[in-house]
Amino acid sequence: MKVLFYDVIQNSNAPDSLKTPALADRLEYSDPVTVTFDFPRSIDAVGIGFTDAKAIRLTWTLFDGYILNNMTAATPESSFAITVFGGNAYHRPDDFVYEFLPDAPVANMRDEALVSYDGSGLYEVPPVTASAVTIECAGGTYIGRFAAGKAVSLGTALAKEPSFNTTEKSLKTLSGQIIAGNGGYNFRSVGLDTRYKIGGEAMREIKAAYPGQIAKGFPFFLLFDSEVRRLPFYRMYAKDKSTNKFGFESGIHERYLFSRKFDFEECF
Repeated sequence: MKVLFYDVIQNSNAPDSLKTPALADRLEYSDPVTVTFDFPRSIDAVGIGFTDAKAIRLTWTLFDGYILNNMTAATPESSFAITVFGGNAYHRPDDFVYEFLPDAPVANMRDEALVSYDGSGLYEVPPVTASAVTIECAGGTYIGRFAAGKAVSLGTALAKEPSFNTTEKSLKTLSGQIIAGNGGYNFRSVGLDTRYKIGGEAMREIKAAYPGQIAKGFPFFLLFDSEVRRLPFYRMYAKDKSTNKFGFESGIHERYLFSRKFDFEECF
């Protein structure tokens, strides 16, 4: 399973209708939309929710400089420079938070990606370090939500069988007649156990996302790539039913590995 925990679009100048977790608050599309990030971001996946477009074309404004300089030579008593768009800002090493800065740019980056849309969920794209992206909906008139960031890969085991659910309720009359329900909605759900599979990379993304996204109940964009033989669906836009207490079980060995049971329920 791959999960997009930290959505960098939330820290950009994107329209609110692209950021909102409710897919019904859609952006009516007419012209390409350019979104500028707060600083260059490393991206290898995008989340797309609720669109009538057959494909989404992404044009990246690539960043080919180096974010970090001389980090390995830094000592607790010295300073080192971080370079963003050619300007230097100096910080002590103990003030530096690595997870909020992109890695060194990817070699041979491509400035375009075409994503064929087949449902709300997570889509992998060729890795880039970019300062902006232009979004085009091919043959579409609206898009519910667009997210971008680093996909975190987690090994899983099925903890709760996948199911198709409905909120519809049938009505039984006094004569015993059953009238089929209407007015509800259908949704999917699945429980997955990541036993000792949550490492440092995943935890950094979770720490970055928790205050402004996970704690506010934002759903996740999911890709069930390793579970494709065990699940009847491949992608999902879903919330974890216990995000108000995002707890973990730690390992008994001296390794930075944690476990968590995810109970996903599809959102719209």
